[in-house]
Amino acid sequence: MNPQEVFEVINSERVYQDKQAKKWNHKGTPSVEAEILLMEEYLSKVRTVWSTTSDKTQVLDMMRKVVGVGIRCFENHGCPPRDN
Repeated sequence: MNPQEVFEVINSERVYQDKQAKKWNHKGTPSVEAEILLMEEYLSKVRTVWSTTSDKTQVLDMMRKVVGVGIRCFENHGCPPRDN
């Protein structure tokens, strides 16, 4: 996949997450700390799937969720540029 295709998939994940946010108690804007905890939770699940199956698709499905949470965190709280 090229970067644009990847970004489109991540964007569709973000749209899904935003629809789900109405059900959560953080009213759509989790704190940075909550996002870190959620990413850790999903990464733990990714590790379990990775270690118990050879199905790369399941692993990448879970990774998409983790990346989407990270993107949401940047959207809500800012994303400092890399200093070169």
